Amino acid sequence: MPPAMKNSVKVGEKTDVKVDPLYTIFEKNLYEFKEQDGKSSLEIQQLLISKIVGDYLKFLKQHMVAVPKRWEKHVIEELQDQVRKMLVKKTYGCLSVEDFIQKQNQKNQKQFKESKKKARKKFLKLF
Repeated sequence: MPPAMKNSVKVGEKTDVKVDPLYTIFEKNLYEFKEQDGKSSLEIQQLLISKIVGDYLKFLKQHMVAVPKRWEKHVIEELQDQVRKMLVKKTYGCLSVEDFIQKQNQKNQKQFKESKKKARKKFLKLF
């Protein structure tokens, strides 16, 4: 696996944990999701997935990981599939992304804000 695929990030002061950049970018975009008026759940999900995949491809380019043009379409399709699966697992029990965000806000405002802040910190460490 190329070095850009897994980065070491200090968690606390003792441990060195491997962080998956795709998941970090996924979490950051999910927690910073803004409601989209007039769009269906499927359209919103596609927009979110496209944004995450685009951010991940930018990350790869910044870390000198090249995707050959002839494989680019296949790589994007695979990434979209992986992000879709992560989204289903993360939002399990919710009918839409908006529903997930709303339930997270209702559960515990403080815990949601901490999760959002943590996701943002991990994302910033990637770049």
